[in-house]
Amino acid sequence: MLEGGGFKVTDLGVDVPPERFVEAAKGEGRTIIALSALLTTTMTMMKNVITAWRRPASATRPRS
Repeated sequence: MLEGGGFKVTDLGVDVPPERFVEAAKGEGRTIIALSALLTTTMTMMKNVITAWRRPASATRPRS
């Protein structure tokens, strides 16, 4: 549906860690992250993606 509306969609697959969504969105200059949950038990992970998106960039960098 989104592609039909003119959006460019990048499908990351299933069982993707929240940080991967953030990396993909920021790496491609995206401003929207869309999530899909077919089971109510998977909806709880959506909050983790939102939290990761809001986390400052310095908190997601690996420590040396």
